[in-house]
Amino acid sequence: MTRPPPRVSWRSRLLRHLPTVLAVTPLVVAAGRALRGHWYPVGDNAFFALRARDVLTTHHPWLGTWTSASLTVGTRINNPGPLLFDWLALPAKVDVAAGTVLGVVALHVGSVLLAVYWARRVADATGAWVVAAAFLALEWAMGSEILVEPWQPHSLLLPFMGFLVLVWALVAGQPWALPWAAGVASLIVETHLSYAVLVPGLAVLGVGALVASTARTSGWARTWELLRRPVVVGLAVLALAWVQPGFDQVAGEQNLGTVLTHGAGGTELAGAGFAARVVSSVGAVPGGWGPGGFEGLDVYLRPGPTGHEQGSFPGLASEQAAVLWGMAAIGVIGLAVLLTQRRQDRAWGSALVVAVTALVLTFASVALLPVSRVLGVAAHQLRPVWPVVIFTTVVTVAALDRALRSVERILPMAAVALLIVALPAHNPRTGPSADAWSIPIVRDLIGQLDGLDGTTGVVDVDLSVIRFAEPYSTPVLLDLQRRGVEFVVDPVSAAQYGLSRAHRDDEPVSLRLRVVDGDAALDPAPGWTRLAFVAGLDPPEQEELDALDDRVASGRALTVGEDARQRELTHRRFFESAAVLVRPA
Repeated sequence: MTRPPPRVSWRSRLLRHLPTVLAVTPLVVAAGRALRGHWYPVGDNAFFALRARDVLTTHHPWLGTWTSASLTVGTRINNPGPLLFDWLALPAKVDVAAGTVLGVVALHVGSVLLAVYWARRVADATGAWVVAAAFLALEWAMGSEILVEPWQPHSLLLPFMGFLVLVWALVAGQPWALPWAAGVASLIVETHLSYAVLVPGLAVLGVGALVASTARTSGWARTWELLRRPVVVGLAVLALAWVQPGFDQVAGEQNLGTVLTHGAGGTELAGAGFAARVVSSVGAVPGGWGPGGFEGLDVYLRPGPTGHEQGSFPGLASEQAAVLWGMAAIGVIGLAVLLTQRRQDRAWGSALVVAVTALVLTFASVALLPVSRVLGVAAHQLRPVWPVVIFTTVVTVAALDRALRSVERILPMAAVALLIVALPAHNPRTGPSADAWSIPIVRDLIGQLDGLDGTTGVVDVDLSVIRFAEPYSTPVLLDLQRRGVEFVVDPVSAAQYGLSRAHRDDEPVSLRLRVVDGDAALDPAPGWTRLAFVAGLDPPEQEELDALDDRVASGRALTVGEDARQRELTHRRFFESAAVLVRPA
């Protein structure tokens, strides 16, 4: 008679799941805060809601978003695949705003669950706590506002952290992590080309280490027998994940071929010195991790006449600091490797192998970034540095502290401390989150578009007069889609909104529409009528600005306070005034 398994107390179950609960709490709180605050996708965030709602329609996206790498290589390139659109499709179709938030947070929560599960498989409870601490540190660095946005430079950071843990599991000899790694890697690489070196390089490490360890323990003769099923499932996952980009390559725009042949274009690279300064800036805890980290590396590195240091990032470490940080990091990581080898600790030795490899590949990825003559190096291309540095730091600390045998006591306290600092609301004002101020304006603007309900035929949307990176036009197009109004745009803009929406000269349209801001909204061009309008200033504020402008025009000086007020009102009048204009076809 077999003895029944011992009962697990509720306290033991709670402690087992506590790392996961702590790591997902900031995500749940951020989602609740966004829903309560009537979050709405503006700017680039709206692209993802719009294209997610296109899934399985006549405008189905076979590729990812247009990428700014096109400006560097001189030809149009899209990110390779639409897996993020597919993931967000159902919730975004249910609700443009709340559904998008919940879809993004579900992706993050799934990444945490997957990572903690495999970390526990590899390194027991200690591994689970280490990974939970890593996720909490990343959530703290990101800030609550961007934990809910679908913009891929931010929405991929937690899945990438999960991928690092999956590679750790592969290196530690866990074959069934392979299909999960294949799926997560496909999502990341398809969605953003910034990972084109980093993720494949780590995948090669994970698969190679898994095969080698299996052969070493069981012999080459049995290696295929032991790995056959996870490999077959992993290949099936890859095939399914890449079928849409593959279809496009055969019968569409042939984007994959363009990426492979032009992806490394560009006349100038960021270089090793810049890469060292970026990695050291993020690694300088807490400056790189905390709420100021993203802001410190949030401008474009523009090329200058004698080099590409002109207009550098304000938070970038100096070359001297980069050298000192690099030497210290090499010494500390080397000590951790030495201690782990002495203990013959396979679990944490595998984690350090992944961390060191990821750090080297990250350095190479940043150094090989092409410097566009238009945009330079964009800050969002540097975001993968954060998960890598955080993963490396927590793994190294855990490996070192195990020698003192106090890690089991320290990790829960560290996780709770990170939870406390990650919970407060914080907007790093980088990427689309910098346009959060426009959400009430956008909601007011689209609330005035009821006159378009029931529009038959195709609406031609002219985007030629709107300024670059404004937050209004894509939410308006998203609302047209939500109302069932078919629209077309110019062929250049169609790279983002779908080539099926490219306007043809012989295509009849029923209405012409413009989205404008600033002076064009305040004083529409002849022939255009305002269908929707939001003024940046109310009448008393406009009168105040007019009075200040009159004083300057008459030659009278303004006080310091009056000058600041005039600048503020002028800024708001321009940037917070928006309109939707229409005219007959």
